[in-house]
Parts: sequence; C-alpha cells; structure tokens
Amino acid sequence: MQKTNKKYLKKILTTIGLILILIAILIDATYSHGQSQLQFSEYISLQQATKYQLLHGFLLLVLPIDRANSLAIMLLVCGVFTFSISIQISLLTMVDIGFLTPIGGGIMIIGWLLYLYRVLRERS
Repeated sequence: MQKTNKKYLKKILTTIGLILILIAILIDATYSHGQSQLQFSEYISLQQATKYQLLHGFLLLVLPIDRANSLAIMLLVCGVFTFSISIQISLLTMVDIGFLTPIGGGIMIIGWLLYLYRVLRERS
C-alpha cells in the first residue's frame, strides 16, 4: 500500500473510530441517567450495542493498517455499524430494523476471523 493511501486510510479509520466512540458515549450518557422509557431488557441491549461500538471504535484507533488487513478492518467497520446502530435505532426510534443486528454480528465475526487468519499467516 502506498504511503499516501495508507495515511489517508488511517485518517478515515481514525475519524470513523472517533465518531463511533462519540455516538456511543452520547447514547450511553443520555440513557444511563434515566432519560428514557426503555424496559430493563431493552436497556441491556442498548448497553451491549454501546459496548461493542466503543470497543471497535477504540480498536480502529490502534490497529495497524496495511494491505494485508484492510479487508478485515473494513468488515469490522461495516459489522459494528450494522450491529450497533441497528440496535440503537430500533430501541431509540421504535423503527424496527433489528433484523440487521445478526447480519452485523456475522460481518464482525468474519472480520475478526480474517484478521486472525492474516496474523497467523504472517511470517515473523
């Protein structure tokens, strides 16, 4: 991967990571202080989505970027957006797009498996 492309990709992924973290913090801060009418089980689902979103946002800030793992990282980004955002939108707007949640989870799993494969295949 050319140095300019790598730098640009890192900037994009850092921006996406920071946006994921910001949204997660805003949602968690708002709804953890009793600002909603969510049932307990719905609140637990919202916390789970927020936790995954925070974790993956942070990982986008620290994971090394190169040609070998760029597909895995893109799958992680797509997966966390589909997983977390679908839960958050479903619970906070009552628009039912929860069917996207397992798709996002599957995409995240594939991304992590691909990342693991690339790490194990890498020669020291």
